Amino acid sequence: MREIAPSPSAITFARTALRVLQTAAVVLAALTPLGLLYGYGVALGLASRLGLDPGVFFNSVLDLLVLAGRGLLGHFLFLLKALDDLGSDEILEAGAVCGLAVLVLSLLAAAAYFVVQHLVPRLRNSELWRAVTQAFDDATVRPIVKFFSLAVFIAMASGAALRWLSLVAALALLTVLSAAPMLGMSGADNYLAATVFQADSCLPGPGTRWAAVQRPQQRRSRATRYAATCVEVVPATGAVLRGRLVLARGENVVLYRPRQDDALVLDLKGARLIQLSTLQTGTGEQARDPSRTLRQ
Repeated sequence: MREIAPSPSAITFARTALRVLQTAAVVLAALTPLGLLYGYGVALGLASRLGLDPGVFFNSVLDLLVLAGRGLLGHFLFLLKALDDLGSDEILEAGAVCGLAVLVLSLLAAAAYFVVQHLVPRLRNSELWRAVTQAFDDATVRPIVKFFSLAVFIAMASGAALRWLSLVAALALLTVLSAAPMLGMSGADNYLAATVFQADSCLPGPGTRWAAVQRPQQRRSRATRYAATCVEVVPATGAVLRGRLVLARGENVVLYRPRQDDALVLDLKGARLIQLSTLQTGTGEQARDPSRTLRQ
């Protein structure tokens, strides 16, 4: 049987795909530790705001990645709220500033292009440039330059300089590593503000949300409002507890009760988790939606 050799285009495509996969693997390997640190920062932010232990929010690496997603959602909601709050005057001012910045950058780019294309070639052909290059090529000047370069290298590689450089490098590394948890804590604050603390109603059922999507003109006319996922935990034994859902995991759920202003960690073993669709004004009690049983 005659063997069919792959075409050059197929070989090129395979090599390109392999390089893309290798690059993606390297990027993923570099971003995963930062994502874990970011998720840990989200756990710290949730714990500090709700008065709970950070270990309540994660048990594994996947939990940290889920928390990282919640933190990114918080930043996204904060950005949407900031854009929605912008009025016409602010938009005009921001547009004017951006236009001025574009104009200044364009002038700087034109000046840099003129310098590189016209002034630099003239400078290289000038007598001053030739004199400087000949001075460095001179047999008496070159050893002096080499000596000072070697002396600077030895001074930097000495013990004291090396210790200072190591300290600066360690501080820079710690700064980079601490930036991810700090951003995670900020994302946790935004997430809680948008989905728990500032909510004045409960998320409706899927049918109501679908009907709202079909009325875009009404949705645009309303002011920006926050809505929380309100749930009711019905245990096998004990009292029924209601509140705003902060985080739900496989074995437990974290609720925030606005009337009591506290957070609870409830075990879901043998319990039912039911979504609540309305918030009664003045009482703070949520009405049950019997069709929305999330877990049983």
